[in-house]
Amino acid sequence: MALPPYLLGPHPWATMMAQQQAAHAQLAAAAQAQAHVQAAHAQAAAHAQAAHAAAQQAHLQAQVHQVHHHPPHAQPHKQHEIITEEKLQEKAQKWQQLQSKRFSEKRKFGFVDAQKEDMPPEHIRKIIRDHGDMSSRKYRHDKRVYLGALKYMPHAVMKLLENMPMPWEQIRDVKVLYHITGAITFVNEIPWVIEPVYIAQWGTMWIMMRREKRDRRHFKRMRFPPFDDEEPPLDYADNVLDVEPLEAIQIELDPDEDSSVCKWFYDHKPLVGTKHVNGSTYRRWNLSLPQMATLYRLANQLLTDLVDTNFFYLFDHKSFFTAKALNMAIPGGPKFEPLIKDSNPA
Repeated sequence: MALPPYLLGPHPWATMMAQQQAAHAQLAAAAQAQAHVQAAHAQAAAHAQAAHAAAQQAHLQAQVHQVHHHPPHAQPHKQHEIITEEKLQEKAQKWQQLQSKRFSEKRKFGFVDAQKEDMPPEHIRKIIRDHGDMSSRKYRHDKRVYLGALKYMPHAVMKLLENMPMPWEQIRDVKVLYHITGAITFVNEIPWVIEPVYIAQWGTMWIMMRREKRDRRHFKRMRFPPFDDEEPPLDYADNVLDVEPLEAIQIELDPDEDSSVCKWFYDHKPLVGTKHVNGSTYRRWNLSLPQMATLYRLANQLLTDLVDTNFFYLFDHKSFFTAKALNMAIPGGPKFEPLIKDSNPA
């Protein structure tokens, strides 16, 4: 007859089974307790969030109520900080740069040619008259500009001599490019000519100038230098504007023999707007046979009858200019200084 298990003595496997059951019971109890704690925390957080939202809503309602019942107070004015002259100049310069960038004309290429309006001649005359005495304090900043302009003075003199009125012209109006301070002025024109017409004009001058010199009509002796070093420049309006210019020196052309050129021979820019030239630049010109024959006859005083090139040995202009530019010694001739001296010699 078998005995019931509770009557049996202690057995190892029974002890182990009891321990495992106790451990499982403890784990289940711990998990259940943790679940209860988490549920309690979640419920408390939900209550706190709801309370916070209700408090925010009540605060916003109170603010809106206060805004409706109380007008906003005026903000106190900030004290203006003291702006020095340097800061003011800097701000003005920045503003000017910004505005110039905003309203400047945008181009695809790098070079920008600023279009300037033509000014009346009285403008530059007033500038020169005002700058006659440079000792004034208001021109103390312009002195550096004047010193820098001395570099371009030879070019200005060259352009002045280049555009001087010819003897057959009484006056000549030219366009002038000048600095706003009056530091330097350039004649902004190139006196293009038609070569046979120009030679013929000076050919007639050869005859007429000899007559003028003989009669002493337009030839007067000058005292050099005409102005003293410290003498201020003469005012154009007071000394030059009202003076009647001398009569132009022109030869009387025969209306029959010189009929092909007599209408435009002494014009400032002859044949402009006709089919004989391409325009005012005179790049291409095409004169008729009667015109060329008349011009050749009028220029006969200056033209040579020699056709032998060896006659001009040692006086060939192209070889002469090349030798002068290269600082070469011409056989049997002079030796020249270089045309452009090397500023950094080895």
